[in-house]
Amino acid sequence: MSSDCLQSRADDAHEWDEILTNAYTFDAAERVSEIEGQGGTFEFNYGEYNGLVAEVSNTTSGVHAEYQFDELDRLTNIVWRDAGNGVLRSFVYGYDDAGMITNIARETSAESAAYGYDSLDRLTSASASYLTASYAWDLAGNPSSRAENGTNTSYTLGIPPTLTTCCKE
Repeated sequence: MSSDCLQSRADDAHEWDEILTNAYTFDAAERVSEIEGQGGTFEFNYGEYNGLVAEVSNTTSGVHAEYQFDELDRLTNIVWRDAGNGVLRSFVYGYDDAGMITNIARETSAESAAYGYDSLDRLTSASASYLTASYAWDLAGNPSSRAENGTNTSYTLGIPPTLTTCCKE
């Protein structure tokens, strides 16, 4: 390989590094408080009681996201707002008693997704405007079949449990 080729690759690597350069600032609790990069400057604010991210703001564009949590620190709402504080998009999350997400609803439209689980908290169903799916598991907890939008797939596992057959119907 010629030295010209090596030099060219080194220059490309240098340019790539510049694209991905970010500067991080941390607060007294050693949490990220600001990220500055080519995409703008993002500020992070944290909840007073749970220490989870409560807001992320792009100080360049003024767009910011607000996060709300329930008493078990589960995400319940996300709201994206523009620079004038108007709502761009928002989501509400619902949970079952085991803490599994059962639905995600978009407040600014009729879009939503619902999820079902078995007694071992394994996903058994998912539905949204673009998806109707069901999932089945064997006694060892391995996937045995799935049906997504009318396409059925079955799985056969060998010993040790590695996929030996996958059949789409």
